[in-house]
Amino acid sequence: MTKFVRRPKLKGMIYADDPLHGQWGNVVDIAPDLVNTPSGTKVPQYSKTVIGTSTAYDPAVNCEGNFMSYKFQPNNNCYNYSTNYATNSFAQPGRMTQDNYQPVSIVLDEQGKLSATNNSYPTGPSIVTGAVSDGLINIGPGVAKTADNIKITGSELLDKLPSDYFIKLRDESPEGVSHLVALLISEANESKGWPGDFHWVRCDDLVSFTWSQKDGPDQITNFDFAGKPIDWENPPHLANWTCNNGPTAPTPSVPHPVKGDDDIVSVYKFYTYMWVPSSGINII
Repeated sequence: MTKFVRRPKLKGMIYADDPLHGQWGNVVDIAPDLVNTPSGTKVPQYSKTVIGTSTAYDPAVNCEGNFMSYKFQPNNNCYNYSTNYATNSFAQPGRMTQDNYQPVSIVLDEQGKLSATNNSYPTGPSIVTGAVSDGLINIGPGVAKTADNIKITGSELLDKLPSDYFIKLRDESPEGVSHLVALLISEANESKGWPGDFHWVRCDDLVSFTWSQKDGPDQITNFDFAGKPIDWENPPHLANWTCNNGPTAPTPSVPHPVKGDDDIVSVYKFYTYMWVPSSGINII
């Protein structure tokens, strides 16, 4: 079993013992507010929720600047930014809307042993189920499972220029701050000590098909993980989402690893596009 010198940074998920956001951390003495959820979970919240009024790429203005370091950048993740809801609680899909919500928190001990609460790791279907319960619409791959007039299939999204099809969303969606987001999933790999994770990316403008994202507690950027702009030539389902989370510590079997061989490289694979309706969502 490999052992991390440091824990890999998660973009969407939460470590169980996270002192700021964890389910069992000492957050009662830290967070100014605890929000009750339908499942009985108390979620630490560091400031009231702010809903964005524009998806234009403008980090200093989006959600009244709550994604900036002078406010609550570390307490908002990719799900917060992509949906344009700064809940200041490191929001989790389904946590505020599923009565049977089971928090999946990652545990990685000092010996490198990896586990997850409820014996589960993040998967595409589970994250989509939570997001749909929050109010998002899954539009592809697959067809929207609502009465909305968004009828774009996965093959249309992925086989041809996305701008040719997503313009349909702009024409048929309600007025307001409704917008497109993309979900990426990185599967857990216990043999390498990678806990798995999810990541969300936001479409800032359907016409130019430009995108941006927030890397977990870090800053906002309009580049993919390889530093290339996310746009119609490099949309989320084609962009580079490979992340180096190493290095690991030497192990008995490999006491002196070759430099670079001890790095844990995780890949976030495109899973689906979803729609955030102007009618609003409910997340925490």
